[in-house]
Amino acid sequence: MRLLSPRLGLLVVFPVRAGCGVRTGHVTGKVTYKGSPLPAGVIQFRPADPAQNAVSAQLSEDGSFEADLPAGEVEVTVDNRDWEPPPAGAIPAVPAGIPLSAEAKAKFGAVAAAPKKEIKPPSVGRPARPGRSGKYVPIPEKYYDLSTSGLKFTVTGDTQAQNFELRD
Repeated sequence: MRLLSPRLGLLVVFPVRAGCGVRTGHVTGKVTYKGSPLPAGVIQFRPADPAQNAVSAQLSEDGSFEADLPAGEVEVTVDNRDWEPPPAGAIPAVPAGIPLSAEAKAKFGAVAAAPKKEIKPPSVGRPARPGRSGKYVPIPEKYYDLSTSGLKFTVTGDTQAQNFELRD
């Protein structure tokens, strides 16, 4: 009996500790812009607690999303730039440092010598281009960034619905 007592004590401690995790909530909702569903993009949730990771979800063609998020305050961004089609007649730029033949320089020289446009790095959680669905709809740039989106809500830790109406 003497050897059993310490082991029984551990059996009581482990189940109690197993329940001490971060509480989460299942959030579903829809993103709309000018009253219509946003048919493509990524919605990202950044918990106020810096110990928690951001969570991203891809928007369906009807603007809907679902995600499991840690309970508490979250800030939200919406980004659909990956669905923006390239401008008509755009010629792909030649990366710097690639040797070109005289013929290629004549053809692409103006493009290669043109000043480079600043390219923003992709956001965390953007989906790969293959397999994307949905149509690009331009939205105000303020929704791409946490500091300007103005979107936030509190995750209750249960199942909840949370819709977002984007405005100009």
